[in-house]
Amino acid sequence: RRMLQGALLLLALALVGSALAPTVAALVAAQLVAGIAAGVAMPAIYASSAAIAPPGRESGTIGVVLTGWTLSMVAGVSLSAVLADLIHWRAVFAAVALLAGAAVAGLSVSSLRDTKKSGPAPSPLGALAVPGILPLLIACGAFMTAFYGVYGYLGDHLHEGLGEPVSANGLAAIAYGLGFG
Repeated sequence: RRMLQGALLLLALALVGSALAPTVAALVAAQLVAGIAAGVAMPAIYASSAAIAPPGRESGTIGVVLTGWTLSMVAGVSLSAVLADLIHWRAVFAAVALLAGAAVAGLSVSSLRDTKKSGPAPSPLGALAVPGILPLLIACGAFMTAFYGVYGYLGDHLHEGLGEPVSANGLAAIAYGLGFG
């Protein structure tokens, strides 16, 4: 719970920094911090969902969390492209910062509490010894590289090359998200 709260608070602050960034370098730095915060929040979300799941329902509960992630990919990215077109790109960062702040507040009043586990924590690199994990990590890395690589080039081509509005990028993300789902 504390790790998730801290990560979401850092994410909210990084998104505020993104919205207020006076230069491209400041925007890049704020997005680096946002990426670090998201990288900490995601495992904390998975661990929390497994911890609060009824015994024997851990996988199903994590599946619900993954469904939410897919829906946010479909709706969130597309909506942010429309908001950027209608209002301003800074408004997108401000809106998501408000959502992250609301999540921190929600966690603060929730009944979810930290629990101590007995025994030493496993080493992060120790997970590499789990049979079959390496091909899964390679596949995950390939999927994410493909998504971010293609989406970056496609978004630029749609906007600059074809003269489409930024919201057209959202349609590309919706198509990907629906396929992923």
